[in-house]
Amino acid sequence: MAGLLARPSVRTVHRIVSVTSWGADAVAELDNSIRRDIPGTRGWVGTGEQLTASLDDPQFDPALYLVAQHSTRRSLDGLIRVWNRSPEPRLGCLGVTRPWRRTRLALALVQEVATTLHARGVAHITAETDATNRDSYLMATHHGGEAIETTVEWQNARPGRPD
Repeated sequence: MAGLLARPSVRTVHRIVSVTSWGADAVAELDNSIRRDIPGTRGWVGTGEQLTASLDDPQFDPALYLVAQHSTRRSLDGLIRVWNRSPEPRLGCLGVTRPWRRTRLALALVQEVATTLHARGVAHITAETDATNRDSYLMATHHGGEAIETTVEWQNARPGRPD
């Protein structure tokens, strides 16, 4: 995530909150609508019950699993899920609903997580993506990521500061 924190914060009409602020069924519906368009996740459907069970995972961190709620319409329009794994956190999913694609909402979600991780002294996260997911590769590499086969690594450091 090199340089993400040095950039001006992205402005959005969304309130970015922890997944625990919403009911599991609503978040599962959001997740399903986003995944329908993510290469490599065809046919994947999750339930609120499965989401609730995943929150018991020791690597779940409510500060790293966020949803974007539109401030006036109250709709859920995006999510980011980072698992607090060792030795480095892993980006599990980043996506926004169709009306919010090609906006800066996904970047706002990434910046929110990057700020939290940076405050904790975390300098890198990894992500796996399907090789056909051009948008993921482009976003990652445009914002400091390095694509290595099917893995993307982002550095989370301010320029001029050691990792």
